[in-house]
Amino acid sequence: LEHSFLSVRQEAAHQSWGFVHPTFTDAISRMLSGRPDLVELYVQGAKVETLLSEAVCEGAAPIRDAVVIPASASEHLVRRLLAVPDVPDLNRSLFEFLSVRASDCVVSAILDADVNLLHREARQHWKIWGDQRIRFLARVHKLHRLPEDIGADAAERLEYAATEDLD
Repeated sequence: LEHSFLSVRQEAAHQSWGFVHPTFTDAISRMLSGRPDLVELYVQGAKVETLLSEAVCEGAAPIRDAVVIPASASEHLVRRLLAVPDVPDLNRSLFEFLSVRASDCVVSAILDADVNLLHREARQHWKIWGDQRIRFLARVHKLHRLPEDIGADAAERLEYAATEDLD
């Protein structure tokens, strides 16, 4: 049934099955992805929750049916992401976006504008592999931008998960 009523989606480090059904959002995503002039309007006007779940930056791993944000709209996207309220559920979505859907340039611009974002707390997954803050910190480390104290805290958490929780 794959490619008829079901599809396999790859997000972060796991695959999931989903129903394929064209929606208004899918149609808009396809249309916007082909019109960079409209993408800026989308970035400026869409709810932040929508941006975090339905957009992907040009240069990041492609995600099916996601609105592709071109590099030319990165400045607008960074402004919107910096305005995300500091609440655990939204932080989890923000960290997921920054770890998987954002380009290196967008992540770097976010860190340049607000390094305190690294101190935000997010709702935690019951297993460490699903913790979006840890995934984001790993990406920041890969970019050689992770402060030593935050890296040490993350390392302690990973060690505890491996040795005590057998995660």
